[in-house]
Amino acid sequence: TLVFLALPLWALPFLQPQPSLVFAQERMGLQTVKAGNSIYLLGGYDYRAGTTTREILRIGPDKTVTTVKSQLGVGRNHFKAFPLSSTQILVAGGFNELHGSLAEMELVDLEKNQVLALPWMSLPLELFTAAPRDGKIYFFGGARAQSGFRTFEYIQVFDLATRQMTLL
Repeated sequence: TLVFLALPLWALPFLQPQPSLVFAQERMGLQTVKAGNSIYLLGGYDYRAGTTTREILRIGPDKTVTTVKSQLGVGRNHFKAFPLSSTQILVAGGFNELHGSLAEMELVDLEKNQVLALPWMSLPLELFTAAPRDGKIYFFGGARAQSGFRTFEYIQVFDLATRQMTLL
């Protein structure tokens, strides 16, 4: 079986073929994030289990793969995740087969080994893009399964300092 895993170019030096990376052959819609000196693989749809996963995996600088003790609050795929610092990752939106499109946002604190719930997005979204700027996270476009994947032209802004979400 030939399976391709799309990873950013910065991830390539971390990876060498090894049996512990077999999980990549069975996941779709996961997110890769570089935080500190490690790469984290979050969530995704697990083909073998037939469900979205809450799992967080860490690929360390020595290329070993370990499961992070804390897990996402909800299984999800087609979401966004990016580092806020070397010890924190923001996770937002996505899709879950039980709930459809998600509005849930979470903060993965790698130093404290916990996942904290954040205020929800104004609209549940999947297949969207996001970018941090000036202490805020901007969420653009996207679609919702519940609306027949009708696309949205809204911008949602999450202020990291006040933890307030605004719909523009």
